[in-house]
Amino acid sequence: MRPAHLAQDDTPMLPVIQHIVRHYENRHRSIEVDAVMILQPTSPLRTRGDIDKCIEIFKANMCDSLVSVYEGIHHLKNYDEDGNPYLAQTPYDKRKYKCYTRNGAIFLLSRALLDGGKLYNDKPFLYTMPKNRSIDIDHMDDMVMAEALLKYGGEGK
Repeated sequence: MRPAHLAQDDTPMLPVIQHIVRHYENRHRSIEVDAVMILQPTSPLRTRGDIDKCIEIFKANMCDSLVSVYEGIHHLKNYDEDGNPYLAQTPYDKRKYKCYTRNGAIFLLSRALLDGGKLYNDKPFLYTMPKNRSIDIDHMDDMVMAEALLKYGGEGK
């Protein structure tokens, strides 16, 4: 059980993970945690294969952080809530650029990064998942989409 101050609706993830690691090490004094994987329950379509591959990549590259993402297309015609162009300095030339968006399914980080107060660094390794396994359930329509993908075979193998 988390302390009450770490169990609020607006509690950030970082202090919760730091607390869990300290608590685990206090209970198991002979074990020192050197890396942490965060698997949010709001990302139910990630697979065991995704998890295994992330661990493999993390170990092979000895990186400080790895995050799961999905590939998309970034259009230069994006705006903030006030209607200001995000990329006003870039002329619109109808080209599309690949971009990658964190999907919240997998975070893998070193203990050093966690102790430094971060869940991922400025340039994490990216693990690309298909968009149909990148559902992050924050709203009821996300739940409906996840259920439809599961029901109709959209598991993105």
